[in-house]
Amino acid sequence: MEGMSILEIVLEKCLARRISPEKWEQLTREAIISYSLEGEFAGILASPPASAESHPLYTKYIIKALETQLTTPLELLQSPPESSRQITHLKILNQFAQIWDPLQTDEPLKLLESLENILEHSVDENLGRLCISIFRNICGSAVHFIAQMKALRNSRNADWTRMERAYNTLGSSLENINIADAQELRTIWIEIFEQESIAMLIPETSENGTRFGRALLVIYFSSLIDHHNLSANDEIFTRLRNIYKVNHEKLLSDLLTSAFDILALSIRRGDTPPTKIFAVRAFLVSKVPSLLSQLLAQGLFCTSQDILNGILMALHHAHMGALSQMPLVDEDLLAEVDVRAELLGSLCTHGLLDPTSAGGFPGIIFEGTFSPRLLMNDLVQDVTDGGLDVFTLILGLEKADGNQDVVSEAIIEIIIKLSNQGNATLLSALCSALIPKLSLVEIIFQYCNPMNLLGPLSDFLDDYKIDEDQECQTLFEEFGGVFLFVLSCLQHYELENSMEQHYCSKGSTFIVSYFREKAVPKSVREFKEEEKILLSKWIVGLFDSEGISDDLLRSSPPQKSILLSPTIFAQAVQAAINGIVSIDTLKEGLEYFLQPFLLPCLVGSVEYICNSLAASRDPKSLAVRLTVLQTLLVPTTDTTSVFVSAVQALLSEKVEYTLRATEATSTDINVEDIISLLQGQRRPKRGPIANGHMLSLREMILRLSEWLNSVLSSHAVDLSTHVTPQLPIFDLRVPSEIYRNFDFRILISTILSELAKCERLGYGEEAICIATGIITDALSSSSSLVVRNWLEKILDNYVSGSDSYPSKKLMFLLCRQFDYQRDFIEMVQMG
Repeated sequence: MEGMSILEIVLEKCLARRISPEKWEQLTREAIISYSLEGEFAGILASPPASAESHPLYTKYIIKALETQLTTPLELLQSPPESSRQITHLKILNQFAQIWDPLQTDEPLKLLESLENILEHSVDENLGRLCISIFRNICGSAVHFIAQMKALRNSRNADWTRMERAYNTLGSSLENINIADAQELRTIWIEIFEQESIAMLIPETSENGTRFGRALLVIYFSSLIDHHNLSANDEIFTRLRNIYKVNHEKLLSDLLTSAFDILALSIRRGDTPPTKIFAVRAFLVSKVPSLLSQLLAQGLFCTSQDILNGILMALHHAHMGALSQMPLVDEDLLAEVDVRAELLGSLCTHGLLDPTSAGGFPGIIFEGTFSPRLLMNDLVQDVTDGGLDVFTLILGLEKADGNQDVVSEAIIEIIIKLSNQGNATLLSALCSALIPKLSLVEIIFQYCNPMNLLGPLSDFLDDYKIDEDQECQTLFEEFGGVFLFVLSCLQHYELENSMEQHYCSKGSTFIVSYFREKAVPKSVREFKEEEKILLSKWIVGLFDSEGISDDLLRSSPPQKSILLSPTIFAQAVQAAINGIVSIDTLKEGLEYFLQPFLLPCLVGSVEYICNSLAASRDPKSLAVRLTVLQTLLVPTTDTTSVFVSAVQALLSEKVEYTLRATEATSTDINVEDIISLLQGQRRPKRGPIANGHMLSLREMILRLSEWLNSVLSSHAVDLSTHVTPQLPIFDLRVPSEIYRNFDFRILISTILSELAKCERLGYGEEAICIATGIITDALSSSSSLVVRNWLEKILDNYVSGSDSYPSKKLMFLLCRQFDYQRDFIEMVQMG
């Protein structure tokens, strides 16, 4: 101990004997007195305790005592609240925390509460800054601090609330002292919460995150198929990466398994028409291999053997019982099809499997033959050069051979190219060939956003002009083929609102104007002089035996003729009711519209007749309008043309509803004949949603949660012997229907109620996963704004104590989905 002062010798001996700081202070004072020490050290230590604590030797001893656990940070923070002593202790703790993990011996919550206690009784700015620094050092001890957070969150006890309250007190206290320091504290808290709590709260990012992947993908892809949004590949890849990170083996298995699940669900649910099932089959056989090919190109590391293993896992996990029979595009034809063999062939077509290694799956007959991979540019070139007719091209959509993606993309590219070139002849031929096979367009939508397909066609209709050198009726027909295809797609796939939103920034376009004005005749008083002259020419051409001349058609291009036709019909019908023209003359005049080049005018005109029929009470008025419907919808001429069938299909539901709602009867006209004929042309849609939406939603959440729990349990069983849990039948249209017919708050309250029930049954985590998928994926994209608005309202008006554990967790999931996680953290802080 040579060279050491007396006090340093006392310090070392006290440490060696594990003397507490309080005892050390007493012994030091006695040493000063006993040895009559004089000078600066003696003067400071002999002074009152507050100033003694600022002595370097005191600091050194306290740190040594902390290092050897003679004292604890908590004991220092709980010392008497004397300002100078507290500041000294905080300074020491701050210095000490930089070289030591405070969480090894002290619970962080108690440390934070002690800091809270200090700040509650002091407004000293120095205390605030020191508390910030200590808090940073506590949070910087990541491993132990995060472990504490996880333990608190997983235990669901009051400790997490206490920690939140401690932070809130710190923050609010610091705001009264120093705003900048308060903001810094808030930033630290958010970073810790954001980075680590997500892993605890979100199933797909937890340590066992991918265990919920299959259920999430079933809901996600089912929703994309229903909403025709499968073309958003980048969003799909982002979702897959968020769920599976680098677990490529699980990604492969769950992607394939969920595709089998969705197809089996569609078959068991009895989706109609069968072409709906065919579209889901195309998702499995063509879309999934296409996604895998693109994932590989973007760096997904997997070999052919990995894909084989993924298929093997999918075949074990998916319930295959419903896949024995697959309907083809022809709704009357059922064929024995093994989609498993089709998938293997498609993977070979995409170059993802070696054909020699794909034939070893038990129970699957795969002979190693598969279609060669087509090239989109070659198909586009062949069609535009005339080497491949459009009918042969469209047949490629019916083949589940792994090339449906290429054929779809080729059709999209051809439509865009021909629309830009103004090639009406070939474009109309392609659209006319697609009208009878409209259900195949759903496959095209798996690779193209509907508006990317229909948008160029709508632009073409806007820009279409009559060529002076061509025969007008031919030009009208070419326009009509494109127009009826667009109209059929918009109606069949319920895309009218999407089209209007797509063009909302462009002002009025022809197709948007048509939906606004199609069944609304104008008053002649509203017409400009030139429009009155044009209307007069049409009336004369139709009813004075002059006929529809080329001069009339050139002065009234197809866009104008279609929008003008309801007014023509209104004038003609009223003339017949008033006795100005006879019924026979009316029929002869309106039969002009049954010619192919004028058939597109019938859609809006007949809808006008239906609307006016509903308001008719006079027997003569009723009889005239029914005669018009019979003349136009039950024609004596050939009804096998594509245009006639398309018009009848477009009008079928409207006419039947009107005739049955008005109970229209006539001694001369059999209403049932009209209805029966139109029903034969109606394009079948998916069956109606069952009644009892709220009950169905509750049942859906409960059954899916039970299924997911069973799936997770079954994965621990020997794959060769266990029975695969069968995905329960559910319909994602149910929550959309509740949202559409009731209110988003009712939808949420129903879900929260069922979550509480599932929590009691032991399916809490599974139910949270299912509920999040339903809200974020099952609702249509148009409702995302409603979800956001609801979240913002909740975040702005959150009331402490009003939420349960499932609802708070669900809120976090939704906030993360819609980029409101920081707002959620602030909500938690306020709560």
